[in-house]
Amino acid sequence: MRTYLLDTSAILAHFFSEKGSAGVQALLDDPAAVILVAAPVLLELDSSLTRRGSGEASRYNVLNEYGTRLTETVSVDKAVVLSAVALRKSVPERLPAMDALIAGCALVHGAVLVHRDHHYDSIPREVLGTWNILRPGEYPDGASHPTVVREKSSMRAHSTRRRTA
Repeated sequence: MRTYLLDTSAILAHFFSEKGSAGVQALLDDPAAVILVAAPVLLELDSSLTRRGSGEASRYNVLNEYGTRLTETVSVDKAVVLSAVALRKSVPERLPAMDALIAGCALVHGAVLVHRDHHYDSIPREVLGTWNILRPGEYPDGASHPTVVREKSSMRAHSTRRRTA
């Protein structure tokens, strides 16, 4: 069983059926995958949906779907903040604070960070396993990549399983 943490960029790709969405869907369909979302992702998701013109009720439904039904939400605590600080120091390029917190959540929870955000690409693989869904062949740690059969068609097709471990 592997644990994954979805970044905002991966959730948006999935929700809007954008490039890389099939990789996220494959994770959601994998019964052996434990899927997490960091609390800061929900804030970023709400902001992104607001910028795209989504109404309040629609945003609430999306946050509920990804924040409770499809994934388990993990909080930011002191360990996450200290990990985020260390991660920012470990990269040669700029890592925005919110992205560092999200990556810190993945690190503390032993999760592979699933994203399509170039800011995460400079994090050394030996520090944090990441998977840029725009490059499915670069799956972390040589692990087998979830089978991607098609780009997702709709939110209603998602599994609603929760973390069991």
